[in-house]
Amino acid sequence: MGKCLLGNVVNEDLTTPDGEHTIYIDNVAIREVAAPPLVKADTTGNKIGQPLELSFEDSPDWRSAISQLTVDGVVADCGSSR
Repeated sequence: MGKCLLGNVVNEDLTTPDGEHTIYIDNVAIREVAAPPLVKADTTGNKIGQPLELSFEDSPDWRSAISQLTVDGVVADCGSSR
């Protein structure tokens, strides 16, 4: 991934105009990704050591992309309950 400077540039005698102007960007690829399903949170028994259940409308692609669950930055042990 690259970064682009889209501000005023001064290079010897060339200066980006202060007024409205057009910027052309070449060789750009935009990848559209589908929105993830809405995740429904568990609202009962939310205490440390108790099972946690998150549910969402099944999407095989999204389900298979889940690699881990973190709680406050700590990786949770999800066991084999996918």
